Amino acid sequence: GQISDCTNSGEIYAHGWRTTDTGSCYTKVVKIGGVAGVANKNVTNCTNAAGGNIDFLFTMTSGDLAAKYIGHSAYGTIGGVVASSGSDSYIVSGCNNNAETMSLDMHMLPGNNSGASAGGVVGYLSSQIKNCSNNADVTIDSRIKNFYFGGVSGYTNITKTPENCNNYGDITIDAGELEDKSNQSNGIYFGGVFAHVQKCNLNI
Repeated sequence: GQISDCTNSGEIYAHGWRTTDTGSCYTKVVKIGGVAGVANKNVTNCTNAAGGNIDFLFTMTSGDLAAKYIGHSAYGTIGGVVASSGSDSYIVSGCNNNAETMSLDMHMLPGNNSGASAGGVVGYLSSQIKNCSNNADVTIDSRIKNFYFGGVSGYTNITKTPENCNNYGDITIDAGELEDKSNQSNGIYFGGVFAHVQKCNLNI
């Protein structure tokens, strides 16, 4: 099966990932995509035509409830077309993020091992990719450790070389002081096309 010839023309607003009233953690993994959140299949000729404004925010309450949350992990993937793609046996092909703007507001929950990967086309890429482009202007306010953003893909974990992938949007980043200073050894990674690439070669 596959996802093909799909278009999203609606704006996207996402806000508020926090603890439940009992102190347990929910939305530990958040995946937001213009067309698909998770795609464990081929994705072809799909377009996000929205003015996708995504506000991604980790928050916590005060007192005992907050203390119960410390030590949990939370991770998010955000993609203009697909948040998280499948394996090397699948392909993302001919997909474009044609939104005018994409806005990410990344604030982490103090004391937690939180992180996120985001991309103009795919947030976390595990499948083949070719003939894809981001045309949206992206604005990022990042106060989160373990964060990856690329014009096409944020975290890229594939074995086959990407083909004909381009970013035409402007990327503006404000990577200010971390709200959690307990561990600043983790990185914030940005790239015009890919932020983090492992296993495959890039033809430049």
